[in-house]
Amino acid sequence: MTKAILTSTGANRIKTELEHIKSFHVERCARRVEEERKNGSTRSIRDALDEQEFFQRRIVYLENLLSSAKILEGRYE
Repeated sequence: MTKAILTSTGANRIKTELEHIKSFHVERCARRVEEERKNGSTRSIRDALDEQEFFQRRIVYLENLLSSAKILEGRYE
């Protein structure tokens, strides 16, 4: 697997996005799925589950990116 090369600023932006998704979108999606299940609309439930899956996959992608990236410090900023 090819390592990504990130500046420390870029890595921080990714960390910020990751924390935002975890703290906001995951909770919101879970509530939306629960509400749609109460309402019973199959299409709305599927849409809510698709959105939840998108953010779950995004979390995995960003975590993998950060864990395997080479972070450049200093003059590259």
